[in-house]
Amino acid sequence: MNPQPLTIDAVRSIAEELMTKHGSTTTLDVKNLLRNRNYFATQQDVSAHMDTLTRTDFWKYSQKSGYRVYSLPPDTNNMMDEYYYNGSEVMEVYVRDKEFHLGIGVRYGQVSYTTKYFQRNSSAISEAKKVVAEYKQKGFVINNNVPNYQMRLQYRSALNEKPEKVKLGVYNFLLTYQYEAENNQISENDYSVGGYFSWEKDDFKLLSDNIKNKYWDLGLFQKGNFVPNGKKLMSKNILPKTPNTIIDQNQFVKIKPQTGQTIYEATFVTNSGKNITINQYNEINQDVFAEKIQNILENGLVFF
Repeated sequence: MNPQPLTIDAVRSIAEELMTKHGSTTTLDVKNLLRNRNYFATQQDVSAHMDTLTRTDFWKYSQKSGYRVYSLPPDTNNMMDEYYYNGSEVMEVYVRDKEFHLGIGVRYGQVSYTTKYFQRNSSAISEAKKVVAEYKQKGFVINNNVPNYQMRLQYRSALNEKPEKVKLGVYNFLLTYQYEAENNQISENDYSVGGYFSWEKDDFKLLSDNIKNKYWDLGLFQKGNFVPNGKKLMSKNILPKTPNTIIDQNQFVKIKPQTGQTIYEATFVTNSGKNITINQYNEINQDVFAEKIQNILENGLVFF
């Protein structure tokens, strides 16, 4: 059988195997095991690759009797999730738990994924960074305003579908409740609440505008079928309904977000019945998350 050509990936794999098993290794040990695994490996080529890997993968080494003894640094548990595009082409990398997922495809279209497994998470990160550098040289640029990797997979399962319904999880909303006081004067109390709103497709443009303006008018609130999941009173009065029942929306005269984050989750039901859920905990900040919800409402589930 003809020997396999030597690659830096093969050198990395064999060297890491030896360093993991014995705590350290040398270029001679790596060369011998590579040859045993049917690679065409010379001392010069193995040394050159391992010299490169000390820089890219941060391997440690010390001099002993005129030759290098290599060892591994502590592994990292870092993740990497980056999305790049060049015209209609896309490239995305995702690294987690020693797995490197590479996606290649078309914007607003299909993306094919391949997965490589590594002995160390830091090696997967290094490989992903190398791929990113290659694609940057081809003119690809990063786009940070996209959902994370897991959410992108969800989106692509509903490619080109439009949402028919949406349910938003909200908190820190200020509701003004109007009531008649003992002196026949109209008084108001404010309540800070959280819960879920549900809307049908006909209200999407109005909903998107309210999210953009950060002010939710009473008309939208009344359409939205609000179910609270808790309350924090801002006065000594109590709400007219218990927290787990639908509030009588006609008794409220105003609703608006307070200072701080207000939308923490969004579930979209597509025309084929798929449920796609996203949440703010995987986003950079509330404004970015709110912009993504607006994009989905106006343009459909795949907008990146």
